[in-house]
Amino acid sequence: MLKKFEIASSVASYEVLIGSDFVSSHLSSFGNKCIVDQKVSTLWGRLFEHGCIEFEAIEQNKTFAGVEKIISELRERGVARASRLAAIGGGIVQDVSTLSASTYMR
Repeated sequence: MLKKFEIASSVASYEVLIGSDFVSSHLSSFGNKCIVDQKVSTLWGRLFEHGCIEFEAIEQNKTFAGVEKIISELRERGVARASRLAAIGGGIVQDVSTLSASTYMR
């Protein structure tokens, strides 16, 4: 079951989707604009054929260097400022993804 809720920030509001149905019903619309925990990708690799950015979700990678790698990958993929970005994984992936997205192209 897919659950949705909206986050209101000072810049704009955005939707958060949670649930097992997300990958099958929404991931293809993100194309290569997703960041996925390497463990999740290893377990469910066939679901991530769209070329997600893999991120090793360990505390040692929750750094500016980790964010820089993601931003570099986003730039190489030609991700636009207005693009939506999917973050698939736990807290570390969410933290690094949101910091990357909020600083990309600024």
